[in-house]
Amino acid sequence: MSRVRFALAALAVGALGPVAHAQLSNDALGAFNTAVQSGDIDAIISASTALMDNAIANPSDPNATVAAYEAALKLCERQACETALRGAEFVLTQPDTGDHPVMTDRALLESFAAFSTSVNRSSRSGLDEALQNVRDRDPNHLSIRASVALYTEHLTNGSWRDAWRVATASAEHLYPVRNVVSEAYFDARQQSAIAYFYSEQTRESHEALARWNAETRQTVARILDAGYTSPEWLEKVYWQSEAYMTLAERWFYSNDIDNSFADSEASRRQQQPLTEGQLDLINAEYPLPNSEGLLFHPRTDGELRRCRGELINEPELRYPTIARGWDGVAVVVARLWFDDDGSVSDQELLASIPPSSLFEERSLETMQDWHFELADDEDRSECSVSAYPFYYQVAFFLRRD
Repeated sequence: MSRVRFALAALAVGALGPVAHAQLSNDALGAFNTAVQSGDIDAIISASTALMDNAIANPSDPNATVAAYEAALKLCERQACETALRGAEFVLTQPDTGDHPVMTDRALLESFAAFSTSVNRSSRSGLDEALQNVRDRDPNHLSIRASVALYTEHLTNGSWRDAWRVATASAEHLYPVRNVVSEAYFDARQQSAIAYFYSEQTRESHEALARWNAETRQTVARILDAGYTSPEWLEKVYWQSEAYMTLAERWFYSNDIDNSFADSEASRRQQQPLTEGQLDLINAEYPLPNSEGLLFHPRTDGELRRCRGELINEPELRYPTIARGWDGVAVVVARLWFDDDGSVSDQELLASIPPSSLFEERSLETMQDWHFELADDEDRSECSVSAYPFYYQVAFFLRRD
C-alpha cells in the first residue's frame, strides 16, 4: 500500500530531481520545478513546454527521456495534451532502459495525449490497448485519468458495453488501493454498474447495481459510525445508487414480466430481476456497523426523538406529459425538512434519473405542498419534527400492459 501512495504522490508533484548535465538547460529545469511548486497553471504550462522542447532537442542527454515525460505529463494534467503530444511521441522513440518511465507508461501517456487531442476510432483503440497493458501494475494518476476519459467517452456515446468493460477493468484495478483513491474507485464502480444495466436488463446487471449500492451504503455507514461526516461526493454516489435500484425495480415492473407473454419474452432474453431474498443475501455480504441502519442524522444526547406520524403526499405526483424518462422510467430522490407545524420548510434534490429534467421540477414543486401529520397519540412536547429530515423517492414509470 505504501508503494502505491508514494507513486501517486510523486506524480502529483512531478518535479525532477537535481540534474547537472550540460545538454539540458539548468534554467529550463529550474523554471519547471519552480512552476510546479507554485501551482500556477500558466507558469506550469509555459515551463513544461520549454523543458519538453529542450529535452526533445537534446535526445542523447541521459535525462532527456524523464524530463520530456514529466513535462508532457504535467501538460496533460493541465488540459494541454495537444501540446504534450510531441513530447509523448518523443519518449516512445527513446531507448528502453527499464527505468522510469517504463515503456508501458510512455505508451499510455502518448495514447492519452492522442485521445485527448482527437477522439476517433484509432485513438480510442490505442488508449484501450495502452490501459490494458498497465493493469498488471499499481495504478497511478495517469492510468486513473486515462480510464475515466475513456469510459466517459463511451458513456457519452451510449456505447454501454464498452463503457461497462472499461469501467469494470478500472474498478478492479483500483480495488486493492480503494482506501487511497476512494473517489476514483467509486466513480469507476458506479459507471460500471450503470453501464451494465443500460446495456442489458438482466438478473446479472441487477446484481451489479445491488452490489454497488450495498458497498456504497456500507462505506458511508462506517464513516458515520466512526463519528466523521461522510464526504459530499460519497453521499451523492450513495443516493445515486439508491435511485438506480429504484429505477431497476420500476423498469422490471413496468415491463410486466409476470404476465404470460412478457414472461416468455423475459425468459428468452433473461430479463428477470433479483428476488427480495437474493437482494437480502447480497446486502448481508456488506454488513453495517450500526444495527439501526444508515443514520445521516443520528439523535444526539439531550435531543428530542423524531415525532411519529405520516407524510401526507398530496397533491399526488403525476408523470409529466411532455417528459421522457429512460425507457419510460424516471426517479427523483429528495430530502425534505419540515417546520414544527408539519409544513415543508426546505427541500434538497439528492439524485435524479435522468438528470436536469422535468421530473425534478415537477417533483420539487409538488413536494413543497406536502405535509407531515403527527400521530394522534403523539406528544409534541416529547418529540421534534423540524430536527430530522425525511428522505423520499419518487418513481415515474409507464405501465406496459
